[in-house]
Amino acid sequence: MNFNYRLSAILVGTTITSTIILTQPLISRAFDGQELSTKTREITVLINRSDGQNGSGVIISKNEDTYYVLTANHVTRDRENKNGEIKYTVVTHDKKAYEIDYNTVKPISNNLDMAIFEFKSNQEYPVATIVNSEFLAETTPVFVSGWQRPGAVGGDKTIRQLTSSRITTILDEPVFGGYQVGYDNTTLGGMSGGPVVDVEGRLVGIHGLADNDNPENLGLESGSVDKELLKTGFNYGIPINTFLGQTAQAGIFLNLDVVNTPPTELTGAETPVIATDPEKDQIDDLNTVLDDAERIADTIDRGRDILRNLPF
Repeated sequence: MNFNYRLSAILVGTTITSTIILTQPLISRAFDGQELSTKTREITVLINRSDGQNGSGVIISKNEDTYYVLTANHVTRDRENKNGEIKYTVVTHDKKAYEIDYNTVKPISNNLDMAIFEFKSNQEYPVATIVNSEFLAETTPVFVSGWQRPGAVGGDKTIRQLTSSRITTILDEPVFGGYQVGYDNTTLGGMSGGPVVDVEGRLVGIHGLADNDNPENLGLESGSVDKELLKTGFNYGIPINTFLGQTAQAGIFLNLDVVNTPPTELTGAETPVIATDPEKDQIDDLNTVLDDAERIADTIDRGRDILRNLPF
């Protein structure tokens, strides 16, 4: 397999908060599905668009009260539509919503379906641990976390899905957008941009291309994707090394938690089954959560207006 960027090259120009650990022998251990579900829940965010669409993302860095989220570029690429400006809101695992300043949205590169944006909060949120995606191979267990679009399942409820399976293919070269890793996890609309993680919940890729997606509808160039490669039932992600290799060129310098140890082996041959928590992984009324964010933003704006008009 070849993800184009070796870890030694990736680290150039990227600030790393963790020590790069030497590869250790694989150790078999029992799989803890609840632990994995908790880890992925806390780093996965819902990205809502005011035009009724939504996607997912993953928190990858923090600087004081500013958090940085990595997602698929096609989730956030539209600043406006025929009805005017599109407003973006991010919803964290504790069901708090924060408006996104679109000026902070930054595509990683023109030929990569990845983007990063900021949001501010005085709450403490975990940051994803990133692992060298060179460790990925066919049959490696992977998990996709993301918030499905309301109405996809569960009626009007919005549910965070965590699906498990194994890598089915790794393309020799990525197709347009950077998609290179195929897996047969079940995914739903709204999960684009969500994290692909290993058995330890470490970030190995970004999900974004489902088997029923039309690549052209995702903003990918016409004819850029060989549909023979995208076999029915497969979904595709962008390996995280591709992102890491582009950060310096994109002018992105973040504190990232990166490790270089392979995942521990699982006991048993079957792909582990995990379950989400109906209480923690479900939003009964997304509009109520979004209204709270809008009220907070209006309060902040009114406060700024008052301060600007004070006689001093």
